[in-house]
Amino acid sequence: MEKVGVREFKNHLGRYLKKVKAGTIVTITDRNKPVARLVPLSSQLPDKVNEMLEDGKASWSGGKPGCITPVSLQPHSEKTLGEMAVEDRR
Repeated sequence: MEKVGVREFKNHLGRYLKKVKAGTIVTITDRNKPVARLVPLSSQLPDKVNEMLEDGKASWSGGKPGCITPVSLQPHSEKTLGEMAVEDRR
């Protein structure tokens, strides 16, 4: 989440709209007090998530989670969790 003052937001509106389209949530402040939040339309965050973002208990840049290294469920298994899930769906 990014915070920006009203004047900065007004002067660089195009830049912030591009960031929002890319998934960034922009909080607009007036004298360092939040007055509005610009959220991508595709991002329908639950109220609890919004509360956590406002309180600073969580942060989110709007992007997708990073890649995680594949892990095996069983110590001697050569299959990854993803391979086991696909196999289980058949």
